[in-house]
Amino acid sequence: LKFASAAYATHDTAALHIVERTIHKVVLAPTLILGAIGVIFAPWIAESIFRDPALEAPLRWMAASIPAFSLANLYGELLRAADRHVMSAVLQGATVPILNTIILLVLSSHVYDSSYASVIYLFSSVVAFVVAFSAWRKVISSEVKNDPESASFDSDVIRKTAFQMYLATVSGVLLTWADILLLGIWESGAAVGVYNASTRTALLASFILLAINSVVAPRISGCLKLGDMPSLRKLTRNAALLSVFATLPLFFVFIEFGREVLRVFGSEFVSGYSALIWVAIGQLVNAATGPVGHVLNMSGHHSKETYISCACVALNVLLSVVLIPRYGIEGAAFANCAAISICNFIRVACVRLYVGIFVFPWIR
Repeated sequence: LKFASAAYATHDTAALHIVERTIHKVVLAPTLILGAIGVIFAPWIAESIFRDPALEAPLRWMAASIPAFSLANLYGELLRAADRHVMSAVLQGATVPILNTIILLVLSSHVYDSSYASVIYLFSSVVAFVVAFSAWRKVISSEVKNDPESASFDSDVIRKTAFQMYLATVSGVLLTWADILLLGIWESGAAVGVYNASTRTALLASFILLAINSVVAPRISGCLKLGDMPSLRKLTRNAALLSVFATLPLFFVFIEFGREVLRVFGSEFVSGYSALIWVAIGQLVNAATGPVGHVLNMSGHHSKETYISCACVALNVLLSVVLIPRYGIEGAAFANCAAISICNFIRVACVRLYVGIFVFPWIR
């Protein structure tokens, strides 16, 4: 997305081709290998790990879908870089589940077990990839052709950048699960269930920021490529304002009706109200700071974003270890809120220091 957006902003078709070829070189071989491993070792995985021989066929078909599913999502990112946001969102988030649902409904009398459903999932993934690939070829053909030597970067640059962003992504996954795993060490399974329901409910607020960032991220890259700092400043500030004002109503719903929302899961889940509010505060701060992580990534400071993401996980783990034994699920929620808030303010400071802009409109 970072490199394709910059190339699209300057109509650099050669660079767009380099990005696409890099996807094939970097992603295709590993996903084919992973898929092959899954297909070959499905019997062993089903028997030795899950202790359920009936999983052999579903695992085999799901493993076979890995290459198509991965490429469909990456071509969706290329389409997002080319301002095809609706098409990108449909291909990445809706095509596979919609096709699955339609085919399962039509063939419901012929779907006897999960292996049949897995075949349908494989078919849907292949269709999503073919549609995404075709749509991207159409975008490329409409671009002005230029000299292949005009591209301002090569595949090695993309690979090195992607690896650091991969570490940041892994940190994000760890951040999602670290507090839950640590909570399981000191608290009962029931407490973990209450906390999980509370945090997942609070994380609904994050979808607003994700939706806004999905549109803003490629435009940040385009502004940086063109050197248009006034537009970048306006874009990031408007994104932060829109995120926080769109998140505030949901935040107030959690404050006023949080107990009733949690009661939907069962009366015992009401005890997670405090955890819900703490995590919601963290998500409100996340929304208020806007797309600062994307600004760091797109402006060539992705290594700093990686360090901040890793520090966020480390801080969350440290606070969780200190607070969970004494305060239980409230301690885990406060640790999550504090880690996310502190690291987002560090991102704001880094964007000001290295890029030269504040995301807050009232600060020049």
